[in-house]
Amino acid sequence: MRNNGGDITIVGIFYHWWYKEMFPRFLLYIKNFFAYLTDLFSVKICLNTLFYPWKRDKISYDGLAIKEKFEAFSMNMVSRGVGALIKLTTILVYIIAMAATFILTGAVIFIWLLYPLIFIFLIILSIANV
Repeated sequence: MRNNGGDITIVGIFYHWWYKEMFPRFLLYIKNFFAYLTDLFSVKICLNTLFYPWKRDKISYDGLAIKEKFEAFSMNMVSRGVGALIKLTTILVYIIAMAATFILTGAVIFIWLLYPLIFIFLIILSIANV
């Protein structure tokens, strides 16, 4: 960070800022985004309530005849099936979103680490083409 005379160089300041200060902060943002996705899709709630009736729509059996009890049971099972289908779809979309975010994050981290070199390369390339 210091040259031979003891002065602080702009390259050293940039290196320290880019890799030592901003990169850990950038990784923290990525970690928080993954936590946000998990919260957004309510994965824990979906897994805990996977076979609960959809929207808690449940018909009581109290005071019903046998035929009506069977109909109520059927409707309750359909409600549970719809709930499971919606929650499984939500979990599937979450998995796809997490996979896409993971892949994109890997690419962004790679670009972040190489960005100063890419910038210097592009400057040299533009000077060479003049």
